[in-house]
Amino acid sequence: MQQTTTDIKIVEARPEHVPFVAWVMLTAARSHVEKGMWDFMAGPDEARTLRFLEALASTDEPHWAHHSIFLVAEAGGRPVSALSGYFDARARHSDARAPVARGRGGRGHDAGGDGANWQQGISIAQVSPDHVEGAWIVEHVATLPEFRRQGLVDRLLAAVLEKGRARGATVATSAC
Repeated sequence: MQQTTTDIKIVEARPEHVPFVAWVMLTAARSHVEKGMWDFMAGPDEARTLRFLEALASTDEPHWAHHSIFLVAEAGGRPVSALSGYFDARARHSDARAPVARGRGGRGHDAGGDGANWQQGISIAQVSPDHVEGAWIVEHVATLPEFRRQGLVDRLLAAVLEKGRARGATVATSAC
């Protein structure tokens, strides 16, 4: 049964959304290609990459990939679409090493292995653009295939931009 837009609820991500947030980050990074940055950094397979992203999204301290920066569209209580919004200062790759290292050490992910993959992924991650001072960054956007083309991302974008405005943002951009 297809959901209607009135059946959808936009909520701030909660700890129980972490597996879905991990899937969103992986899917968004892949875009239209088979492998994305996270596959190279955390691979060698999707299950391992998702475990890494779950650990990254659930660290104790909030950061640029923490579940707390995500908004989630739920259909009947089930997460079906999500995106993140945060200020540029949280996205700096120099600040990324600590949460990524914690993610690599969590949820059964070997923090010492896959050195070649890790270096390849870091190379990809460092191609991030500079942003206007105080920019509100919108990133990691993905929707389950069966819920696409129903306006969920439009609703999530409106909500995340309002969240940024409420926090003082006057300009928004994407991470890439």
